[in-house]
Amino acid sequence: PGALPLLERVIPFQFLRADRRAAVARCMDWREFAPGESILRRGESSRDLFLLAEGWVEVLDEPSGLVLFTIEPGHYFNERAAIFPSRVS
Repeated sequence: PGALPLLERVIPFQFLRADRRAAVARCMDWREFAPGESILRRGESSRDLFLLAEGWVEVLDEPSGLVLFTIEPGHYFNERAAIFPSRVS
């Protein structure tokens, strides 16, 4: 899937003017993660905003392994860190 079609279906990016969405799409890096692979851990420093194109991301409570919630395609996470520098909480 391309960056532009993804941005067109993700709030708030779908409300941007087409030229602004295209500019954001040009800045995006694509990454693939294997099932079960960790994307972020509590306490890590990251300024990345993650937009989920395919698959699902489970947010786990590390000590117990309990699934707290699931992020589905077309949604995003770590948006606060992309705007405000901090550690993942």
